Amino acid sequence: MYHINKIVITCLFIALLSSCEGNSDQLNQLNWLVGEWQQVNANGDKISLESWSTNHDQMNGTGYTIRREPPYDTLFTEQLTIVNENNQLFYLAKIPNQKEVRFKLTSFNKSSWSFSNPKHNYPKIITYKKTATGFTAEVGDLKKTNRLEFQPIKR
Repeated sequence: MYHINKIVITCLFIALLSSCEGNSDQLNQLNWLVGEWQQVNANGDKISLESWSTNHDQMNGTGYTIRREPPYDTLFTEQLTIVNENNQLFYLAKIPNQKEVRFKLTSFNKSSWSFSNPKHNYPKIITYKKTATGFTAEVGDLKKTNRLEFQPIKR
């Protein structure tokens, strides 16, 4: 009986480690996002930018929109985090003077990651899709989606 219990506990431990590694692998698959990005399909006098870095078991980002013509100004900014919490990936968005909004990873594959929060007013879904030259960020809900195309900033 002791031997069977030991086998069951060992199997459960291995399963737990495998699920942790799976989420770490999911997070590692997003490492291509590290760097500075600018929107290429911007219209009008403003442009969006994102900057991403890694920090142990999470990714940290900053998103901002600036005016491209005088008077130059930052129109929007947010702190972004992708983190593994209890074997689940979350995309966290924090706009100054507002509460942090959490989006749970709902689907992913090698080149696309979708996070959702059906209780949030807008957006409800955020999807990052890797492309040959950068990525697209789709932000929206079931009625309306804004699609932003990003390419790396060349210095």
